[in-house]
Amino acid sequence: PYYKDVFHFSDAEAGMVLSMFSFGFIVGNPALSWLCEKKLRSNRAGLCGAALFGLAAHLSLFLAGDGLGLYAHAAAALCIGFALSAPNAIVYSSARNIFGSRLAGMASGALAGSCFASGAILQIVCGVIFSWAGSRGLPAKDAYLLAFSLYIPCYIMAAAVPFTQLRA
Repeated sequence: PYYKDVFHFSDAEAGMVLSMFSFGFIVGNPALSWLCEKKLRSNRAGLCGAALFGLAAHLSLFLAGDGLGLYAHAAAALCIGFALSAPNAIVYSSARNIFGSRLAGMASGALAGSCFASGAILQIVCGVIFSWAGSRGLPAKDAYLLAFSLYIPCYIMAAAVPFTQLRA
C-alpha cells in the first residue's frame, strides 16, 4: 500500500519494487560473505558496512521523497533487501567462531529467534504508529514516514553491534 498510496505506483510497478527487496535478500548473503572473506578480510567491517548501506538507502527514501522515480525506488529496495539479508551468514559464522562448536547451535537458535521476533515486533510497532498518526489527521505520506523512521535507530544499532564482538 505504501507505494500505491504515497507514490501512486500501479500494481505492476509496486510489485516490481517489492520484488527488488527479495532479490536483495537472495544475493545479499553470498555477496557479503565473499566481500568479507576475499576483500575486507573482516566480518566486523562487513556487518557494519551492510548496516550503513541499508541506512543510506533508507535515508534516501526519506530525504528525496517524491523526487525519486520508480527505478530509484527499486534500487533503494534492492539495497535495503541486501542490507537486511546479507549479514545473516556472517553473524552465524561469527557466533560459531566466538562460542565454538559446542554452543554454536544454541547461539544460532538465539540469533534466528531474535531476527524473527524483532521483525514481528517492528511490524506491530510500525502499525501502531501508522494508526496513531492517521487518527491524528496526518496524511498517509507523513504517517508512513513516521512509522518507517523507527528503522533508522535500528540501522545505527546494527552498525555499532559488530564492534562489541570479541573476535570477528
